Amino acid sequence: MKIKWYWLAEQLGLMEDLSVGNGDVLYRVSAKADDFFEAAFFALIPFFLLTALLLSFLLCRKGHLSRARQIILFGVGVLLVYGILRATGVGPYIQFYPQSAGFIDLSPITNILSGFYCAFLALLWGLGGWLGRKLAHKK
Repeated sequence: MKIKWYWLAEQLGLMEDLSVGNGDVLYRVSAKADDFFEAAFFALIPFFLLTALLLSFLLCRKGHLSRARQIILFGVGVLLVYGILRATGVGPYIQFYPQSAGFIDLSPITNILSGFYCAFLALLWGLGGWLGRKLAHKK
């Protein structure tokens, strides 16, 4: 299942809808779109780590240790389930801008790599939560 969410790319000026109304769908995509979304893709690594660390740290400082663990475990579970679904090719594929298909279809390899990336993000989320709890208890 593909979820086409082009709103962000349109708002950033990275793509333009050139459809005329006769049923044909045509988009003009900037060459910078691939660079922007690739950078955003890799920016998820520090985002997940630091968000889990900060969330867990603040919740543990306020005395909500069990709530922090629940949130971190829920996030890890969601990311792992999504990663497994993506790796098997069942999960939803979110497309942020129109991309042309290449000559050789590498979607199975892309799906497997995306699944591993989601598992890596789940590991970072869990690691950030663990580190936040450890830092909150240090005196």
